[in-house]
Amino acid sequence: DWDKFIAHVKALCIDMVGLPSGKVWHFDPRRFITHFRKCGWLGEGDLIRVIRESVKNSKTHKEGDFLSKESVMTRILQSKNNKDNVIIRPENIKESLSRIITNYGFNLSSLRIAHFLSQIFCETGRLEVVVEYGLDNYFNKYEPKKDYAGKEMNDLAGTLGNTLVGDGKRFKGRGIIQTTGRKNYELYGKYKGDAEKFLTDAGAATLASNAYYACDTGGFYWIQKQRMREHNGRRISWGSLSLHYWADKGASYDDVKAITKCVNGGDHGLDDVRWPCFEHALYALNDSIVKPNNFKPIE
Repeated sequence: DWDKFIAHVKALCIDMVGLPSGKVWHFDPRRFITHFRKCGWLGEGDLIRVIRESVKNSKTHKEGDFLSKESVMTRILQSKNNKDNVIIRPENIKESLSRIITNYGFNLSSLRIAHFLSQIFCETGRLEVVVEYGLDNYFNKYEPKKDYAGKEMNDLAGTLGNTLVGDGKRFKGRGIIQTTGRKNYELYGKYKGDAEKFLTDAGAATLASNAYYACDTGGFYWIQKQRMREHNGRRISWGSLSLHYWADKGASYDDVKAITKCVNGGDHGLDDVRWPCFEHALYALNDSIVKPNNFKPIE
């Protein structure tokens, strides 16, 4: 009943005599743009824009691994298995990536998003895989080893919390920021409500086979990471908790280097991948008319 519907609508509205005469009321269209930009959701077209067309080879330092729109779509939509038929890239990673950009506050600024993307693009080969490369024996470096006296010999395994034979391979780097080691898998499990959730072979594998976990573990790492420094022979906190603290500081090379240190422990890929990908993504996400030399869009 139309009349009944109109009566209902009028009852819900504020009664106004009319707009003031002689004035035109309207919304400033720029305010719509300002509001919409708070979303931070990256659709397929957005991901194509923020991914750099090519990156430099770490050995030759020459541009290579050129991507097309089609190859990016394959990476963000389709899963990938290795020669042993183990999933090394989950299906439909694009949706989970955008979800965690919102969930963990990256969307509060394009600067945060650019810093985050530059790191995960290096860690994953621009979303090619979310598992650490290497044959089984490569992960022996993470194995707990003892000498004849039964004392630990592998400091790296101790740092990662690996205690059982097989932990090196079991808890190799997985996810968009390469969660590595029993201790970190357990920490993420506690965060998700079950410390044991990712400590089995099958559970650990879900950080690569499940798109949400692969992305979410990266967001978790980012917000819980505390940078440390040496002071009078002791390790003390440096800055506030969360890599957002360092991302918010700026867009300089040194800012990207500081975050790289927190993610990688060194500066691997800084000049060849992380810094170029950062400058590219930041330009793609902003309105700057000064195009950086590192901007290489996918045509």
